[in-house]
Amino acid sequence: MAEDPTRNSVRVGARQIVEFLYRSGGLSPVTYHQLSPNAGTRTHQAFYRVIQERYLNYQPASEVTLTTRYEGQDFDLVIRGRADLILFYDDNEDIVTLDRMADTPEADFVLEVKTVSAPLASISQEGEAIHWAQVLLYTAMFYGLGEPGKAIQVQTPSDPIHYALAYVSQDTLETLLIVKTISPEDLAEWFRDCCERYLSWANIQEQFRKRRDASLKALGFPFSSLRDGQRDLMETVLQALRQRTPLLAEAPTGIGKTMATLYPALKALLAHKGEHIFYLTAKTSTRQVAEQALDALYENGLVARAVTLTAKEQICVAPKYFCDKRVCPYAVNYYDNLPAALQELLPHVKINKELLQQIARKHMVCPHELQLDISYWCDVIIGDYNHAFDPRVQLERFFGENGSSQILLVDEAHNLVDRSREMYSLTLERKEFADLHEVLKIRPGQLTHLLEEIMAYFDKLIAETTDSKPGFPAVETGTQFGPEDIAAAPDFRAIRVKTPVLRKLLASFLVQASMRLDDIDDLQVRRQLIETMASCSFALRIQDEFWDESYVVCFRKSGKEAAIRYLCLDVSNKLIESYKNKHGAVFFSATLRPLEYFRRNFAGTHGNDRPITLELPSPFPPEHLQVLIHAGIQTIYKERKNSRIPLAQSIALTAILRGGHQLCFFPSFAYMNQLLEPLLKMLKKHGVEVLVQKRSMPDHERRAFLERFRKNDGKPLLGLAVLGGIFGEGIDLVGHALETVQIISVGIPQLSPERELMKQYYDERMESGFNYAYRYPGFNKILQAAGRLIRSEDDQGTLILYDERLSRPEYLQLLPEHWEAVTIHSVTELKDHLQNPPQA
Repeated sequence: MAEDPTRNSVRVGARQIVEFLYRSGGLSPVTYHQLSPNAGTRTHQAFYRVIQERYLNYQPASEVTLTTRYEGQDFDLVIRGRADLILFYDDNEDIVTLDRMADTPEADFVLEVKTVSAPLASISQEGEAIHWAQVLLYTAMFYGLGEPGKAIQVQTPSDPIHYALAYVSQDTLETLLIVKTISPEDLAEWFRDCCERYLSWANIQEQFRKRRDASLKALGFPFSSLRDGQRDLMETVLQALRQRTPLLAEAPTGIGKTMATLYPALKALLAHKGEHIFYLTAKTSTRQVAEQALDALYENGLVARAVTLTAKEQICVAPKYFCDKRVCPYAVNYYDNLPAALQELLPHVKINKELLQQIARKHMVCPHELQLDISYWCDVIIGDYNHAFDPRVQLERFFGENGSSQILLVDEAHNLVDRSREMYSLTLERKEFADLHEVLKIRPGQLTHLLEEIMAYFDKLIAETTDSKPGFPAVETGTQFGPEDIAAAPDFRAIRVKTPVLRKLLASFLVQASMRLDDIDDLQVRRQLIETMASCSFALRIQDEFWDESYVVCFRKSGKEAAIRYLCLDVSNKLIESYKNKHGAVFFSATLRPLEYFRRNFAGTHGNDRPITLELPSPFPPEHLQVLIHAGIQTIYKERKNSRIPLAQSIALTAILRGGHQLCFFPSFAYMNQLLEPLLKMLKKHGVEVLVQKRSMPDHERRAFLERFRKNDGKPLLGLAVLGGIFGEGIDLVGHALETVQIISVGIPQLSPERELMKQYYDERMESGFNYAYRYPGFNKILQAAGRLIRSEDDQGTLILYDERLSRPEYLQLLPEHWEAVTIHSVTELKDHLQNPPQA
């Protein structure tokens, strides 16, 4: 299809047009899935078998890319999409069609396949209107409608055009095939109406895009000067996005990394290097920083629409309905009310939780779904890592098979390693099934029977996880196990193979639960069932779609309670496959050490997946930070009793001599509590106020803890907190709010069978098991806690690290270059350095 260079055009996906124009009524409780060639789904294979066995006269072509152009009055609409199947008719008299349906055409036709995560009886036997619209659009594109001078070619003018829908149950693999016909004239009329309706909305966006592009061309850097390293970061970000090569950038605090990534990303948006910018973070506080950066750009002339995505439970305006789409008044007429809500949102450039809730209440639409629908119209989308990377909640409209290219800015990327492992892991608890059985047993049947079988599976595994019994082989009968496939520890077993017996139980449970779901009126019970169904469904996905050598299945018991965990030890290849050759990705943080560790986790194990890497020095003078490594203290478990008093003396001495506001981080609450009593005694007569982090702190207590540090009353203050906890990163205490940080231990994660399995996994592949499982994750916590110091160019502070191991070469090489660390071995040396600090 040749393009006219004199005509402006808007590119859009076929599915996007259909979803925008033809959704009606309420949010559907039935979930449909498009088939994806790289997912290798069982439903696709099952349906192909139906085609090949029943319709011998047809040659199926799957995932056929179709493109067409429709000439509008002001600009053209370029539509692109992929039809699931096109069946080409082979008029060969020697072929006998078996079991052919009476209405099967003797002609080519387009067929769209929908996977249904429910029994086929739960859906309309006539098919959904939106699905018919989708297959009609693909049919129009297949016949070349929209191409100038192209008419539909049929044998005779009266020949109808055939098109079809197939619904396949992901649980039973049953298939419902529906074939319809339309005349060439009616198809052409429908296609014109479809395109014109979409163009009326697209024109709004096109006019806004012209204003946006004009502002981006004129947009200058919003500050009068560049900080040290900021230009290098911006130039490298732009280079990576232009080449669509992943970038790993370590940009220490003070460089201004938020603006240094967002500003060049906007310029890349102007150069069509992505459809949207996703600014992804792990914490709400970081999202607020991104919003502030956008505010500075708005003040400098930027015209761009931005939305901040909020978790469903935080933005919901009707929580009493437990998100039940059948009864929630904000869901039952959602798509009918959506156009008016969008029209009111579109004039805004800053779209946040409060605005979304306000408009949602006015137009009776779900605010969570509204934020997702308006995001199509936004240039910048601020959200969580899981919006792009988590297979359970990933935004399919952007990152699915038919999504366009996006720009991903991943802030505080050091958090993504553990977060991404959790995304591809899953825990099934016996209690979850027992609780569900308790509320459903008043109506016994096949569903409660299956719940009993699942609980019996757990119970037998509990009984077989004792003494020298191997555990899983007793319940996964018929599965082949070798000695290398089984790991054992007290009350713990793990295997490196799938669990087909459990899989069959979970699949059967899903079938029965889907059949019973609509019969349950109690909203809380219904929600409980839906959540359990979601867990079981993901367990099946892990085994059918994601399983590879990085997975182990773990079992833990505690009395009569137990949990099975599908644990992903290494998610690196899954991460890179989610964006490779499609989305530009920038991973940045104040600390990415060692860079090779993060390179492997973010960019995979293949040699040709090398990312661009950038390590920037701190912009602050190194003499502003005094770093002491107290090597005379041993914090390993067996030495803690002997070092308890010397450590408490050192912490107290620092609190007294340095004064001001200080934070002291411990590796665990238990260790902190061991030192709390002697510390309080030593500090009692010196007027040092002590704040202690609790295991569970509500938001108001967290805020009060931090506000006490921001209160500048001249009184000495010592806060005791836990490494890797809520105060270990993501807090900004500038100037006198925090002047000293003390960190105890090397921060390695607690020893556990799961960590040992991870160590073994990385030992087998790269002989770096201890580093990847323990040393690097632990040291990352130290770097984050230390990063609470020196937040601005005027800050000065002292950092003290307590642990003999930190003076060894394997740790010294991990220290940032601007840390001019001095090693000491006694309280006397510590006192001397505190009383005679280096002069800034």
